[in-house]
Amino acid sequence: MLVMDLIIKQQKILSKIKEIEEFNIGHFIIGESIFIGLSSVIKKFKKIIKN
Repeated sequence: MLVMDLIIKQQKILSKIKEIEEFNIGHFIIGESIFIGLSSVIKKFKKIIKN
């Protein structure tokens, strides 16, 4: 899943910037859910957040 991998890499880079307090990922989650289902997207993002 190329897009998800790109998002993960960007998140890791951006999370190192102290001035960034939050990420707005709602549109991506809904868009991705069209292809793999909402519950699958939520599970993947929970894994990302825990790491």
